Parts: sequence; structure tokens; C-alpha cells
Amino acid sequence: MISMALSRLRATHQLLDRLQVKNYCKTSGKSGIHVLVPLGDGHTFAEVRRFGKLLAERVAADIPNLATTQHRIGKRRGRVYLDYMRNAIGQTAAAPYSLRPSPGALVSAPLEWHEVRKGLRPDQFTIKTIFKRLKAKGDMLRPMLKQRTDLSRAVRKLERESLEASAGR
Repeated sequence: MISMALSRLRATHQLLDRLQVKNYCKTSGKSGIHVLVPLGDGHTFAEVRRFGKLLAERVAADIPNLATTQHRIGKRRGRVYLDYMRNAIGQTAAAPYSLRPSPGALVSAPLEWHEVRKGLRPDQFTIKTIFKRLKAKGDMLRPMLKQRTDLSRAVRKLERESLEASAGR
């Protein structure tokens, strides 16, 4: 699934860069990839959820044959699911560096964007490999602790892009 998701992940990364929103990624420790945005405090749940929804819908609209926000598996038709629903009360996601209940003790591992390429596999990041990686690269998510995102600005840009795309259809 990771190799299937690469173009969708790159599209998300490029959109966030265009919006001037710092972003990071990590493996889920299974078959997915999570995109992370440093928020800081002061954002409401509704703002964060709206941002995630608009972002996923924009990416799905840009590459509709490859990505979808459709939750029902039967309606995805082979497209990768952009799961903005993780931004909901009671939902969970694997924490960075956490072990996953899987053969080989896979780890939810932060990635550098240049590592997101064909051949990326979840089994590259295990309890046996993660400490060597941490020693070599350090904590790649550490910068997030000092970064903040102005979600209201990003939401306005996403809404404007969505309107322009709708008008152009």
C-alpha cells in the first residue's frame, strides 16, 4: 500500500508547501503514511478538522483517479483513502516511534521527504533498526515542537483554490 500511496503523499506535501504549511511524514507502522502539521495551541477542534477535510478534498480533487476521501471501501475503486477522519474525537493514530502489534515489531517511523519513494516498505523500520536510525538521523520530528501553523490562513487559501477549481469545471 505504501508504494501505491506515494504519488498521493507527494501531492499532499506539494500542496502543503504551496500553502506555506510546514509538514512532516511518518510511516503508520503498517501500510499507511501519516502527514503531520505542527499546530501549536490556540486552534479549536473544528478548525483543525476543517483544515484536514479541506486538504484531503483538495488533493482528491487534483488527482481523482488516484485518491479519494470516500470512507466506504467498496466506493474507493482502487484509489488510496485520504483519511482526514483521524482528526475526530475518539480517533487514534500511531504515535511516532511507537511499536505496532505486528510480526517483526514494526515501528511508526518519521521519514525525511526524500525517503518517500518507490521501494519504501514498513518492514524497514522495526524495533531492531529504529535505534540505529535515531542515532544516525536524530529525532526528525523535533523541529515540530517549535513550529506553528496559521490554520486560518491555510484554510482561506484552500477554500479559494476549491472555489477556483469549481468555477473552472
